[in-house]
Amino acid sequence: GGAAPPSPVELPKWVLGSKRPPGPLGSPLGDLEEALGIDEAVLKETSCPMPLASIASYLAQLRLEGKDAQAEASVLRRATVSAAELPQVWAAGQLARIAGAQATAWGSSAAAGGQAANGPPWARLFQGALLLPDAALCGRIGAVPDLPNPLTVITDVPKLVAEMLKDIPQEDWDAKRLRQPQPVEGFPSLQRGPGGLLPTQTPRELAQNMLAAAILNRLCGNLLIWVACAARMAESGRQVTPEEKVAVAARAAVRTQTSDLQHAKAEEQAASRELSDFQASYSSDAARQHYLDSFVGWKSSARRQAERDLEAARKELQAAEEALTASRRKVQVLPWHSQWPSPVPQQAAERPIFAVRLTAKAPILRTIKDFLDAMENGLIDRSGGSGIVTKHNVEAAFVRHACDVLMLCSSEAGEAEAGKVYTHMPMPVTTSAGFLMPNSGREITAPRPHHDFQLKIRGQTFPFDVAFSALVEASGALGFAATGAHAGTSPTPWNPLEYEAHDVLWARETKECLDLVPVVAALSALVGDPGLILGILQPVVPPSEATAPLGAAGGAPLQAVF
Repeated sequence: GGAAPPSPVELPKWVLGSKRPPGPLGSPLGDLEEALGIDEAVLKETSCPMPLASIASYLAQLRLEGKDAQAEASVLRRATVSAAELPQVWAAGQLARIAGAQATAWGSSAAAGGQAANGPPWARLFQGALLLPDAALCGRIGAVPDLPNPLTVITDVPKLVAEMLKDIPQEDWDAKRLRQPQPVEGFPSLQRGPGGLLPTQTPRELAQNMLAAAILNRLCGNLLIWVACAARMAESGRQVTPEEKVAVAARAAVRTQTSDLQHAKAEEQAASRELSDFQASYSSDAARQHYLDSFVGWKSSARRQAERDLEAARKELQAAEEALTASRRKVQVLPWHSQWPSPVPQQAAERPIFAVRLTAKAPILRTIKDFLDAMENGLIDRSGGSGIVTKHNVEAAFVRHACDVLMLCSSEAGEAEAGKVYTHMPMPVTTSAGFLMPNSGREITAPRPHHDFQLKIRGQTFPFDVAFSALVEASGALGFAATGAHAGTSPTPWNPLEYEAHDVLWARETKECLDLVPVVAALSALVGDPGLILGILQPVVPPSEATAPLGAAGGAPLQAVF
């Protein structure tokens, strides 16, 4: 009753809608700003060191040059602009209010860097790389090749990285160079790319990030395989009950203890014969006599201990056999969930389990947690000169940023490349704030927060930086993507990664989170497939462009747990 009202959340000024009343159709910015929801004047007041402008000003400039609004907007549909160059995430229905609904009838959107989509949606994790590299950011870096199974870090990673970088001169693998933006055909001076921003990562680092994302996605897919195999075994009636497992383990224990007892008896007999032979020789060596007496006593004690262990194992076996017999007399009641078909398609059981190992003779690793634990501990393989994997530091945090998969910019035509000044046009995916701007009748919109689980590995052998989030460029699929290789995972001065102190995870929290990541990724892949029925639940209707991607529903609980 007496609580103070909550303080308003302070947002960057440029995220709010225009505060000036909408102008008449044909004015430089009025109707366009209303449609696209970014205030040109407020945007220019930001403290970003790079020149910024709104896409509304660009379209208004085209209009001032005498181009018809409806005809110009229809270029978005008629021009040879692939969905990989200009996704449908920023005009949607708002621009249709200006030029008509048919002007924005593009169909489904796709990734800014292309989408590696083969097979049903639930099987995306088996592909490894969910996204192809964005040429505007990665240049001539190739896609991730097919991963060997098992993958050996010390030998396979350098070969795969070299394969991805084969079209780039080797002297540029570790150099950060400016990349010229790609022109968007049909739109004068409009381009996609960093435009004057020096990359934060080298081509080798980008390739390692992409390779690591593919490896982690494949390890997440192992969970689907294990669940499918367990469901197939349960449906075939070959599922082993807990009582059977205990009985099998008890029988193995009895066999082991029996073998140990026989070995202990043989050693005791050999020690006794040696003592008898020494006594028959009538030797006067007192030290030898004392040693043999102690040795025989030790072997006799070992034999008696083996007899006690065997007796205990036989009792456990008897109890296990009685429990197994009693369980077989009971009426088997199937659990409620077994009466429904398995949520995981049976085709997943045919997939091979993906495995990773640090060296050729190192242990096989099949989960993300085991893989990162091994990278954190390192390995020195002294057998056959297999190599050394240095210790790596694992860092994890939950971050947020605006979702801008376009990275649009413009520059004056005719300028020399070295002296070009690029004006960047932030185009984040926006969401409705639910209330109107005073005295204008306009609804306020703001960039929709996009949350990532950022995972960084620092070391000498295989460092990488990846993000686990709902990938807008991959139709909202939840998975790992390389930081810096796609517009949606590349921070910029006007769209940095934000986080609070409590969003950075401690080592224990990171390990716990890595246990949940495969579960969330696998469940999201199943729920996000419109062709699958989960028990009594009907398939999920794919979300529209105006709503958050379905994979965001998987990342949010992951952050809420911690």
